[in-house]
Amino acid sequence: MSTIKVMLAKEYTKGMKGSKEESEYSQPPLGWRMSEKYDGYRTILAYDEDGNPHFYSRTGKEFNAPEWFYNAMPSNKTLKGRMIDGELWAGRENFQLMGTVRKKVPVPEEWIDIRFVVYDITNLDKVFIERIKDLQKIVKLTKEKWNTITKKNMEYPFNNLECPISFTEQKKITSHKMMDEFYQSIISNGGEGIMIKRPDSIYKDGRSSDMLKYKPSFDREAEIIDYKPGKGKYYGFLGGLVCRPLKNCDTYMTRDEDDDHIFTLSGMDDEVRENYMETHPKGTIITYECSGWTDKGIPRFARYLRKRTDIILKETDYDTNQNLEKIITIFTEIEKNHLLNKDYFRGKVYTKVLKGLKKLKNDSDLTDSKISSIEGIGKGTKEKIREIISTGTCNEYKKIQKNKKEIDLHELFQKIHGVGPGCAQKLIDLGYETIEDIREDTEHVNYLNDVQLKGLQYFEDINLRIPHLEIKKHEKYLKKTLNEIDPNSELTISGSYRRKKKDSGDIDILLKSESSDTYELFISRLIKDGYIRDTLAHGQKKFMGMSNLNTKNYPNRRIDIMYTSPDEYPFAVLYFTGSAEFNVKMRNDLLERGYTLNEYGVNFTDSSKKFTKKFKTEKEIFKYFDYEYLKPEER
Repeated sequence: MSTIKVMLAKEYTKGMKGSKEESEYSQPPLGWRMSEKYDGYRTILAYDEDGNPHFYSRTGKEFNAPEWFYNAMPSNKTLKGRMIDGELWAGRENFQLMGTVRKKVPVPEEWIDIRFVVYDITNLDKVFIERIKDLQKIVKLTKEKWNTITKKNMEYPFNNLECPISFTEQKKITSHKMMDEFYQSIISNGGEGIMIKRPDSIYKDGRSSDMLKYKPSFDREAEIIDYKPGKGKYYGFLGGLVCRPLKNCDTYMTRDEDDDHIFTLSGMDDEVRENYMETHPKGTIITYECSGWTDKGIPRFARYLRKRTDIILKETDYDTNQNLEKIITIFTEIEKNHLLNKDYFRGKVYTKVLKGLKKLKNDSDLTDSKISSIEGIGKGTKEKIREIISTGTCNEYKKIQKNKKEIDLHELFQKIHGVGPGCAQKLIDLGYETIEDIREDTEHVNYLNDVQLKGLQYFEDINLRIPHLEIKKHEKYLKKTLNEIDPNSELTISGSYRRKKKDSGDIDILLKSESSDTYELFISRLIKDGYIRDTLAHGQKKFMGMSNLNTKNYPNRRIDIMYTSPDEYPFAVLYFTGSAEFNVKMRNDLLERGYTLNEYGVNFTDSSKKFTKKFKTEKEIFKYFDYEYLKPEER
């Protein structure tokens, strides 16, 4: 296999200089091609010498996909040694689902919402517009094969899916207005941004001026505090305006007293450069445009726009906490939104940042040094703080406010079993606003698959909590039934039930036996007895369905049965008991000690070493790694 190379983008800013060569493409962006920028994981698809497919990150780390996903990709015969550049992507605003692709042992069902969006070929000696023609043909052939052959040989639910590879459309840029409109359409619909590529470029390894990330521009206000003399053709005239940023306080503005934020801007016309002492004396307030901020909070590529006479400027009140309270309020809403959308990683970032912000006394503490010292703070959160200080709000918060109704509907529809973010959006786009709306429309059968239709049928039952005492009755029946089938097997009901919570969302069963035959016989018996009322999914290792204790006193309950081998069982019990926070803490601690831990077992982080120790119970795992054993209810 050839060496993997990855072309990386530089940033595009309005007015940036192009290449010195004479070419119709020397000055971006006119004539260049633009496409959506995805917020997934950059991925290269390549085959090894034995004809096996691999997904590699841009740093060479491998992503392990399930077999069905590999089978859906272009074949080795189709690629003929070519390597495909793209991203593993879960759709707009679904980055929280991307943890799926980082798992060392992939879970097939979790990859259903993942797509491989492709946009280049890394090792083809052609210019970009020719490479994408070849790529489009490859994707077309792959989809045809998927629809006619591949998916017909797959099990449910994979045989109901669209081919998970997509070609990224490239649009020719004919004007700056067109590019801005395309960018705004992507952003307003939850996208990440856009990429710009030079049509006659060759694929290169590393950062390239032939591939650019489009960054939006921001309008802000500042006060002129000094002047920078001109040089060259502007000798004797104004070179730049030295400015201090202003902070937005809704009905008035105050000065940003952090001298490290003072900056110089350009972009004035010749009339201003010649008469600036009269037209723009020190103390004048102006609006400028910039392309973001440096890590130190200085505007990048600041450009003069116009003079302002309508701004009320007040002296800074160091005892006020108006901006601090506003930041905390907005960050709390952003935190809630991420957690609602199951983006736990980003949600916890805001949880940490909010904890630090609440320790600050007032607005005078909103300095770069103090903000930078807050645990969890990063470039993105710092930029949002600056944006809130400058404008009183931030784009992400405005978007949340605008989409609050849609967010509520997303939350509602994703409570239908089997409905993910993509399907929920489709239901919203079709105009549904309640569960009854969907049920009453006879056309809903065209929009939901078989599993989702069952999720709709059992919606109320599935979303009822199950009391701990009721699950005890299930446990008694299930253990008795399993013992009749295979006395040497064992089952544990895990999750919040095992942690002795007062109720649970479903019944999670871990079944241990020497052979998966017991698992199949157990399910057959439960169906025969009438305990299992309906099947949602039935795989080789996991069953999902609806159950009932054959009494009118209880509704139907969601039940999952997972088969594990004796070697996997103690790890599965540990993992599926939770809590999530406890699992993360334990896994991270073991990582620092050179081990990886998951629901299947433990191994060394050094792949050249093999971990051979066997465990029979989770207590033995605690003991081996020198942890004090915690009862499930203590985790």
